[in-house]
Amino acid sequence: YLDNLTYALPLLEQYGLHATVFITAGNIEQGKQFWGDRVEFLFLGRHPLPKLLDYSDERKRYQWQLNTPIQRLRAHDQIRAILRNKPHRQIELFVQDLYRWAGIEESVESYRPVLNRQQLLRLSQSTFIEIGGHTMTHTKLSILPMVQQKNEIEECKKKLESWIGKPVTVFSYPYGTSADFTKHTKQLVQAAGFQYGISNSQGSVELQPDFYSIPRRLVRN
Repeated sequence: YLDNLTYALPLLEQYGLHATVFITAGNIEQGKQFWGDRVEFLFLGRHPLPKLLDYSDERKRYQWQLNTPIQRLRAHDQIRAILRNKPHRQIELFVQDLYRWAGIEESVESYRPVLNRQQLLRLSQSTFIEIGGHTMTHTKLSILPMVQQKNEIEECKKKLESWIGKPVTVFSYPYGTSADFTKHTKQLVQAAGFQYGISNSQGSVELQPDFYSIPRRLVRN
């Protein structure tokens, strides 16, 4: 997000703290918001919506009543949970269909703006910042065939390094739980030239860690 440059970086530099910022290269390249933010804006904004959303996928049919703020929040949460288990192309088509269903045109101005390439370069030039890879499209890697996982991982590294002019040696798995990547994903990350793979498993780094499934401590707002 852009706020890593405009808000976080000045504080990191002020207090002498180092950080790694993991970049989803496709969003930078296209200047496009993350799909989750687009869904949030649609359901949790102040604009009116139709009273019913009816949706079917290959597994089941869903219906959401949207008469109250609580119902809109419930629909938002459930739709995001459904979409995170789908490939990027299906997610993109679904979100576009949602905006057409709502009769709302997506704004040129981003709800939560991402960095552009020039801003990413500025961020990377700080001695307090390391840039890491986070795939091309932020798709849950474990649902993809190996060839698509390989492309998500390798293309991200290639593009980031060409943009910032530095090696990118650390990778973070989208979503990052044990269900979101596999042992084969870890092998692809290592083969691509990354030295570390960061998971979203809560835990402490041990003396002899698995360098391609390093845990973290999550701090919420």
